[in-house]
Amino acid sequence: MSLIKITEEVQEFLPVTSGFDYSAVLPFVDIVTREIIKILGKEQYDDLNDYYEADIGGIPAYDSLLPYAQRPLAFFAFIQGFDVFNVSIGNNGFGIINSGNIAPASKQRTDALLQNFKDNAYNGLEMLLVFLEENKADYVSWESSDAYALQYKYLINSALMFDKLYPINESRLTFLNWRREMADIEKLQIEPIISTELLAELKKQIKADTVSAKNAIILPTLQKGLAYITAGNKEDKQAYVKKGELYINTVQTLINSAPDDYSTFKNSSIYVVDKVAQDFENDPDSNLIMFGR
Repeated sequence: MSLIKITEEVQEFLPVTSGFDYSAVLPFVDIVTREIIKILGKEQYDDLNDYYEADIGGIPAYDSLLPYAQRPLAFFAFIQGFDVFNVSIGNNGFGIINSGNIAPASKQRTDALLQNFKDNAYNGLEMLLVFLEENKADYVSWESSDAYALQYKYLINSALMFDKLYPINESRLTFLNWRREMADIEKLQIEPIISTELLAELKKQIKADTVSAKNAIILPTLQKGLAYITAGNKEDKQAYVKKGELYINTVQTLINSAPDDYSTFKNSSIYVVDKVAQDFENDPDSNLIMFGR
């Protein structure tokens, strides 16, 4: 079950020469369908596929969604079959397809082409995600899926958003490669400062698009800090890491100075521990004296 079945659909998206046999891509489409399901979720994918298979049209939401799903699918299928497209398999074994007029491309050029197609495939996923987000009222199955929940797992949830904070050429491939680092930073550097509870509240509000006025003050700064520390760690740029930490420390100062504005933080164990030290007064009759904080 796939969303591409005919050569013309592949040809619509892949920028290769007219001499290429587009039908060679079709056997690989089913293999890479999982990449689309990761975004759409199984139920929404099945709904779209059933509509595609019926071939009757008439539902604008699905007519609009289909090309957004087909584009990355075509690129991923080409990537999957890349190694065999210029190999001839016959009774005499394996051979390289060649002609008197066209010589095989160098490894450097084929590697560059493969990277270009990978970028197009993953950026196609980003375009699909942005389209779904902008039109989520039309795709109820997606909004209720585990795939949707996964997309809103972090404080930064798309390559486009990350690129606004730190330049990554809007690359979804880069964003996906960096998400594990982001998760570690949230857990080890942000959560201990703002509390588990406030971090969870922020993510819940981001997902529901209901960020409160007070949280809207600290969220962009936390996101900026997360982006800079992530980029600094992945690109080995300690200056960016330090800048990111400054952003997070700014939030720490703000919520500690105005705890009543952040009740979730105020009611957490992190604030209670801090408040005990803050409110402690030395007993003149005690042998125990506390200095500073």
